[in-house]
Parts: sequence; C-alpha cells; structure tokens
Amino acid sequence: MGYFLFGGSDIVLLFSEDAGFEMTCEAGKHALTGEEYGRLK
Repeated sequence: MGYFLFGGSDIVLLFSEDAGFEMTCEAGKHALTGEEYGRLK
C-alpha cells in the first residue's frame, strides 16, 4: 500500500530474507534514477 502526492513518488522494494539481496547504497541517502540500490547474490 502506498500514498503518493503530486510532485514526487516513493518506491518501496521488498525482498524476502532468503532472496539474497545485498544493499549497496548508503541507507537514508537520496538515490537518483538509474543508480544501483543493491545486488542479488
């Protein structure tokens, strides 16, 4: 479920613990379109 207002959007990514996702960006830092958030092992 999400709540969006005009002028910007939020993106939420959810992975199960056994998916092997490793976050590579700094937590809390604004990321631009096309930047890497993480990798799947």
